[in-house]
Amino acid sequence: MNVWLLAAGILSLVTALVHIFAGGPEIHDVVQAAPLPLVPLAAMAVIWHAVSALLVINSIVLLYVARHRRASAALVPVLAQYLAFAVLFVVYDLWRLDSLLAMPQWTVFLVIPVLAAIGLRQRGKTAGR
Repeated sequence: MNVWLLAAGILSLVTALVHIFAGGPEIHDVVQAAPLPLVPLAAMAVIWHAVSALLVINSIVLLYVARHRRASAALVPVLAQYLAFAVLFVVYDLWRLDSLLAMPQWTVFLVIPVLAAIGLRQRGKTAGR
């Protein structure tokens, strides 16, 4: 078991749970209560739940790869997604909110791939032994 990848997977799962259970009332429910046309509201709901699904699926992949050495290539899209999420949060924090602290989610989306990269690097070193 690769502890770095395990840590990344656990952090990813915690992030998914926070998104679903804390972010739902704070963000999703507020957006759904806004006086907007039904199609944009439905689209936002789909996007919200799609992100929830991605976070859970990514967590499962990270936890699987932590245990199964040969599955490391499965991390490429997961890490790319998390890095893209980090960039999006940084850009919108700075562009729309003038602060990196308004939406600090970028930090967790940066830490997860860093932990995973350390795990992959460690795995590569032990494979050469």
